[in-house]
Amino acid sequence: MPVPKFRVAICGGGIGGLTLALALAAYDDIAIDIYEAAGCFHDIGAGIGIWGRGIAALRRLGLEESIRAIATAPAGTHEGVKFELRKSDQTSGEEPFGYLEMSTNLGLHRSQFIDLLVNMLSETNRVNTYFGKRCVSFRQDTDAALIDQSAMDSVTLHFTDGTCATCDVLVGSDGIKSAVRGELMSCRTEPTTNKYAPNTTNDERRFAGTTFSGTVAYRALVKPEDLKAVAGDHSAISGRKMYCGRNRHVVTYPVGGGRFLNFIAYSSDPAGQAEWGSQAWVAEADHAELSDQFQDFEPEVQALLKCVDKSSRWAIYDVEPLEFWSRGRVTLLGDAAHATTPFLGAGGGQVLEDAYVLSRLLGSSFATCDTLPAVLLAYERVRAPRANQVIYRSREARRAFEFLEEYDGRSTEHVAQALNSLSEWLCEGRGDPEDDVREAERLIKELLATELEM
Repeated sequence: MPVPKFRVAICGGGIGGLTLALALAAYDDIAIDIYEAAGCFHDIGAGIGIWGRGIAALRRLGLEESIRAIATAPAGTHEGVKFELRKSDQTSGEEPFGYLEMSTNLGLHRSQFIDLLVNMLSETNRVNTYFGKRCVSFRQDTDAALIDQSAMDSVTLHFTDGTCATCDVLVGSDGIKSAVRGELMSCRTEPTTNKYAPNTTNDERRFAGTTFSGTVAYRALVKPEDLKAVAGDHSAISGRKMYCGRNRHVVTYPVGGGRFLNFIAYSSDPAGQAEWGSQAWVAEADHAELSDQFQDFEPEVQALLKCVDKSSRWAIYDVEPLEFWSRGRVTLLGDAAHATTPFLGAGGGQVLEDAYVLSRLLGSSFATCDTLPAVLLAYERVRAPRANQVIYRSREARRAFEFLEEYDGRSTEHVAQALNSLSEWLCEGRGDPEDDVREAERLIKELLATELEM
């Protein structure tokens, strides 16, 4: 085993952090540490959908075949999927007003994805894992705004249990409530003065950049056999559905090889967008509350509600597009960098694209301890534009599904056309994630050439 050229610390062992670690494990000259706040690897939430570019990232990471084995996919490997669009805020169902068409899609349960990644990681014997390590701050001594940082000391991480760790590269993959993002945005370079225990200041940093959307989601998994018992040949058993209405909509689609239907019911209060306050972002849902929210929806939705045994209530937040993701030897990945609302189902694919591009750049011959700031800056510059567009377009998708703002009073035909335009942009994208790698490599050469001229 060669001497590592640098050590990468990944804060957060969700899908993004684990995928990055697995990709980096292919490079014998990179040492990898994962610091996970929980006592084991797990992911809250239910289903995850992966579209065209995300699937391309899986393919290039060598994961596509394994993911397809546990995922729900269209009958043909390269076929698209259709979500039936229904105007459902009425007591009698009507014919669909259109279809939301998307290119190749994979759907699976998050826990399945995590389990697969953990098993594959254990086979590499290349990654050090530390549980119960919630990062609360980090320190870089050198001015992180500069690219010329060949003399920079390693990054020091501080955890809530009072311990510390060092690395050459810190990747914040610690989710929407990212402590790494909060510290990065504060641009704080002096040593922390507390004992690294949780406090109000650090908690506030974890929320830096987040925005409450005004929407609450009720998430559950429904068994198809239960739905069949309640409603016979219910159309959601064999198809993907979008039940749309003013300020509310319901999404269902199969996950886990068809063993479950992912059920998500969204209820929005645009006027209360800034009023979620200190309530828990995720909590067990009250079924009566859920039923009351959709009591005027059509019979198909009522049948689905009868099959919801247990659900969770989620406050839907996203991250306002950041001015920067990377400073010095620290960068962000996935929700820590660009958490989006779920209305385009694009978050899972974005984190896979991040992991692929970042792993390729860190594993390249360009990446050394001296060039790491330029490498991370190039990663940010190629990934941020598309990721930020996903944030904006996902917000627009909610407005279309729920007939809000520019879609208030518009025809269902106009809404269907707008949603398909958003879908086409998402699914087709601009080429392949490998294109981002090539562009980042060009930027690295340019950044390093500029540095030599200074």
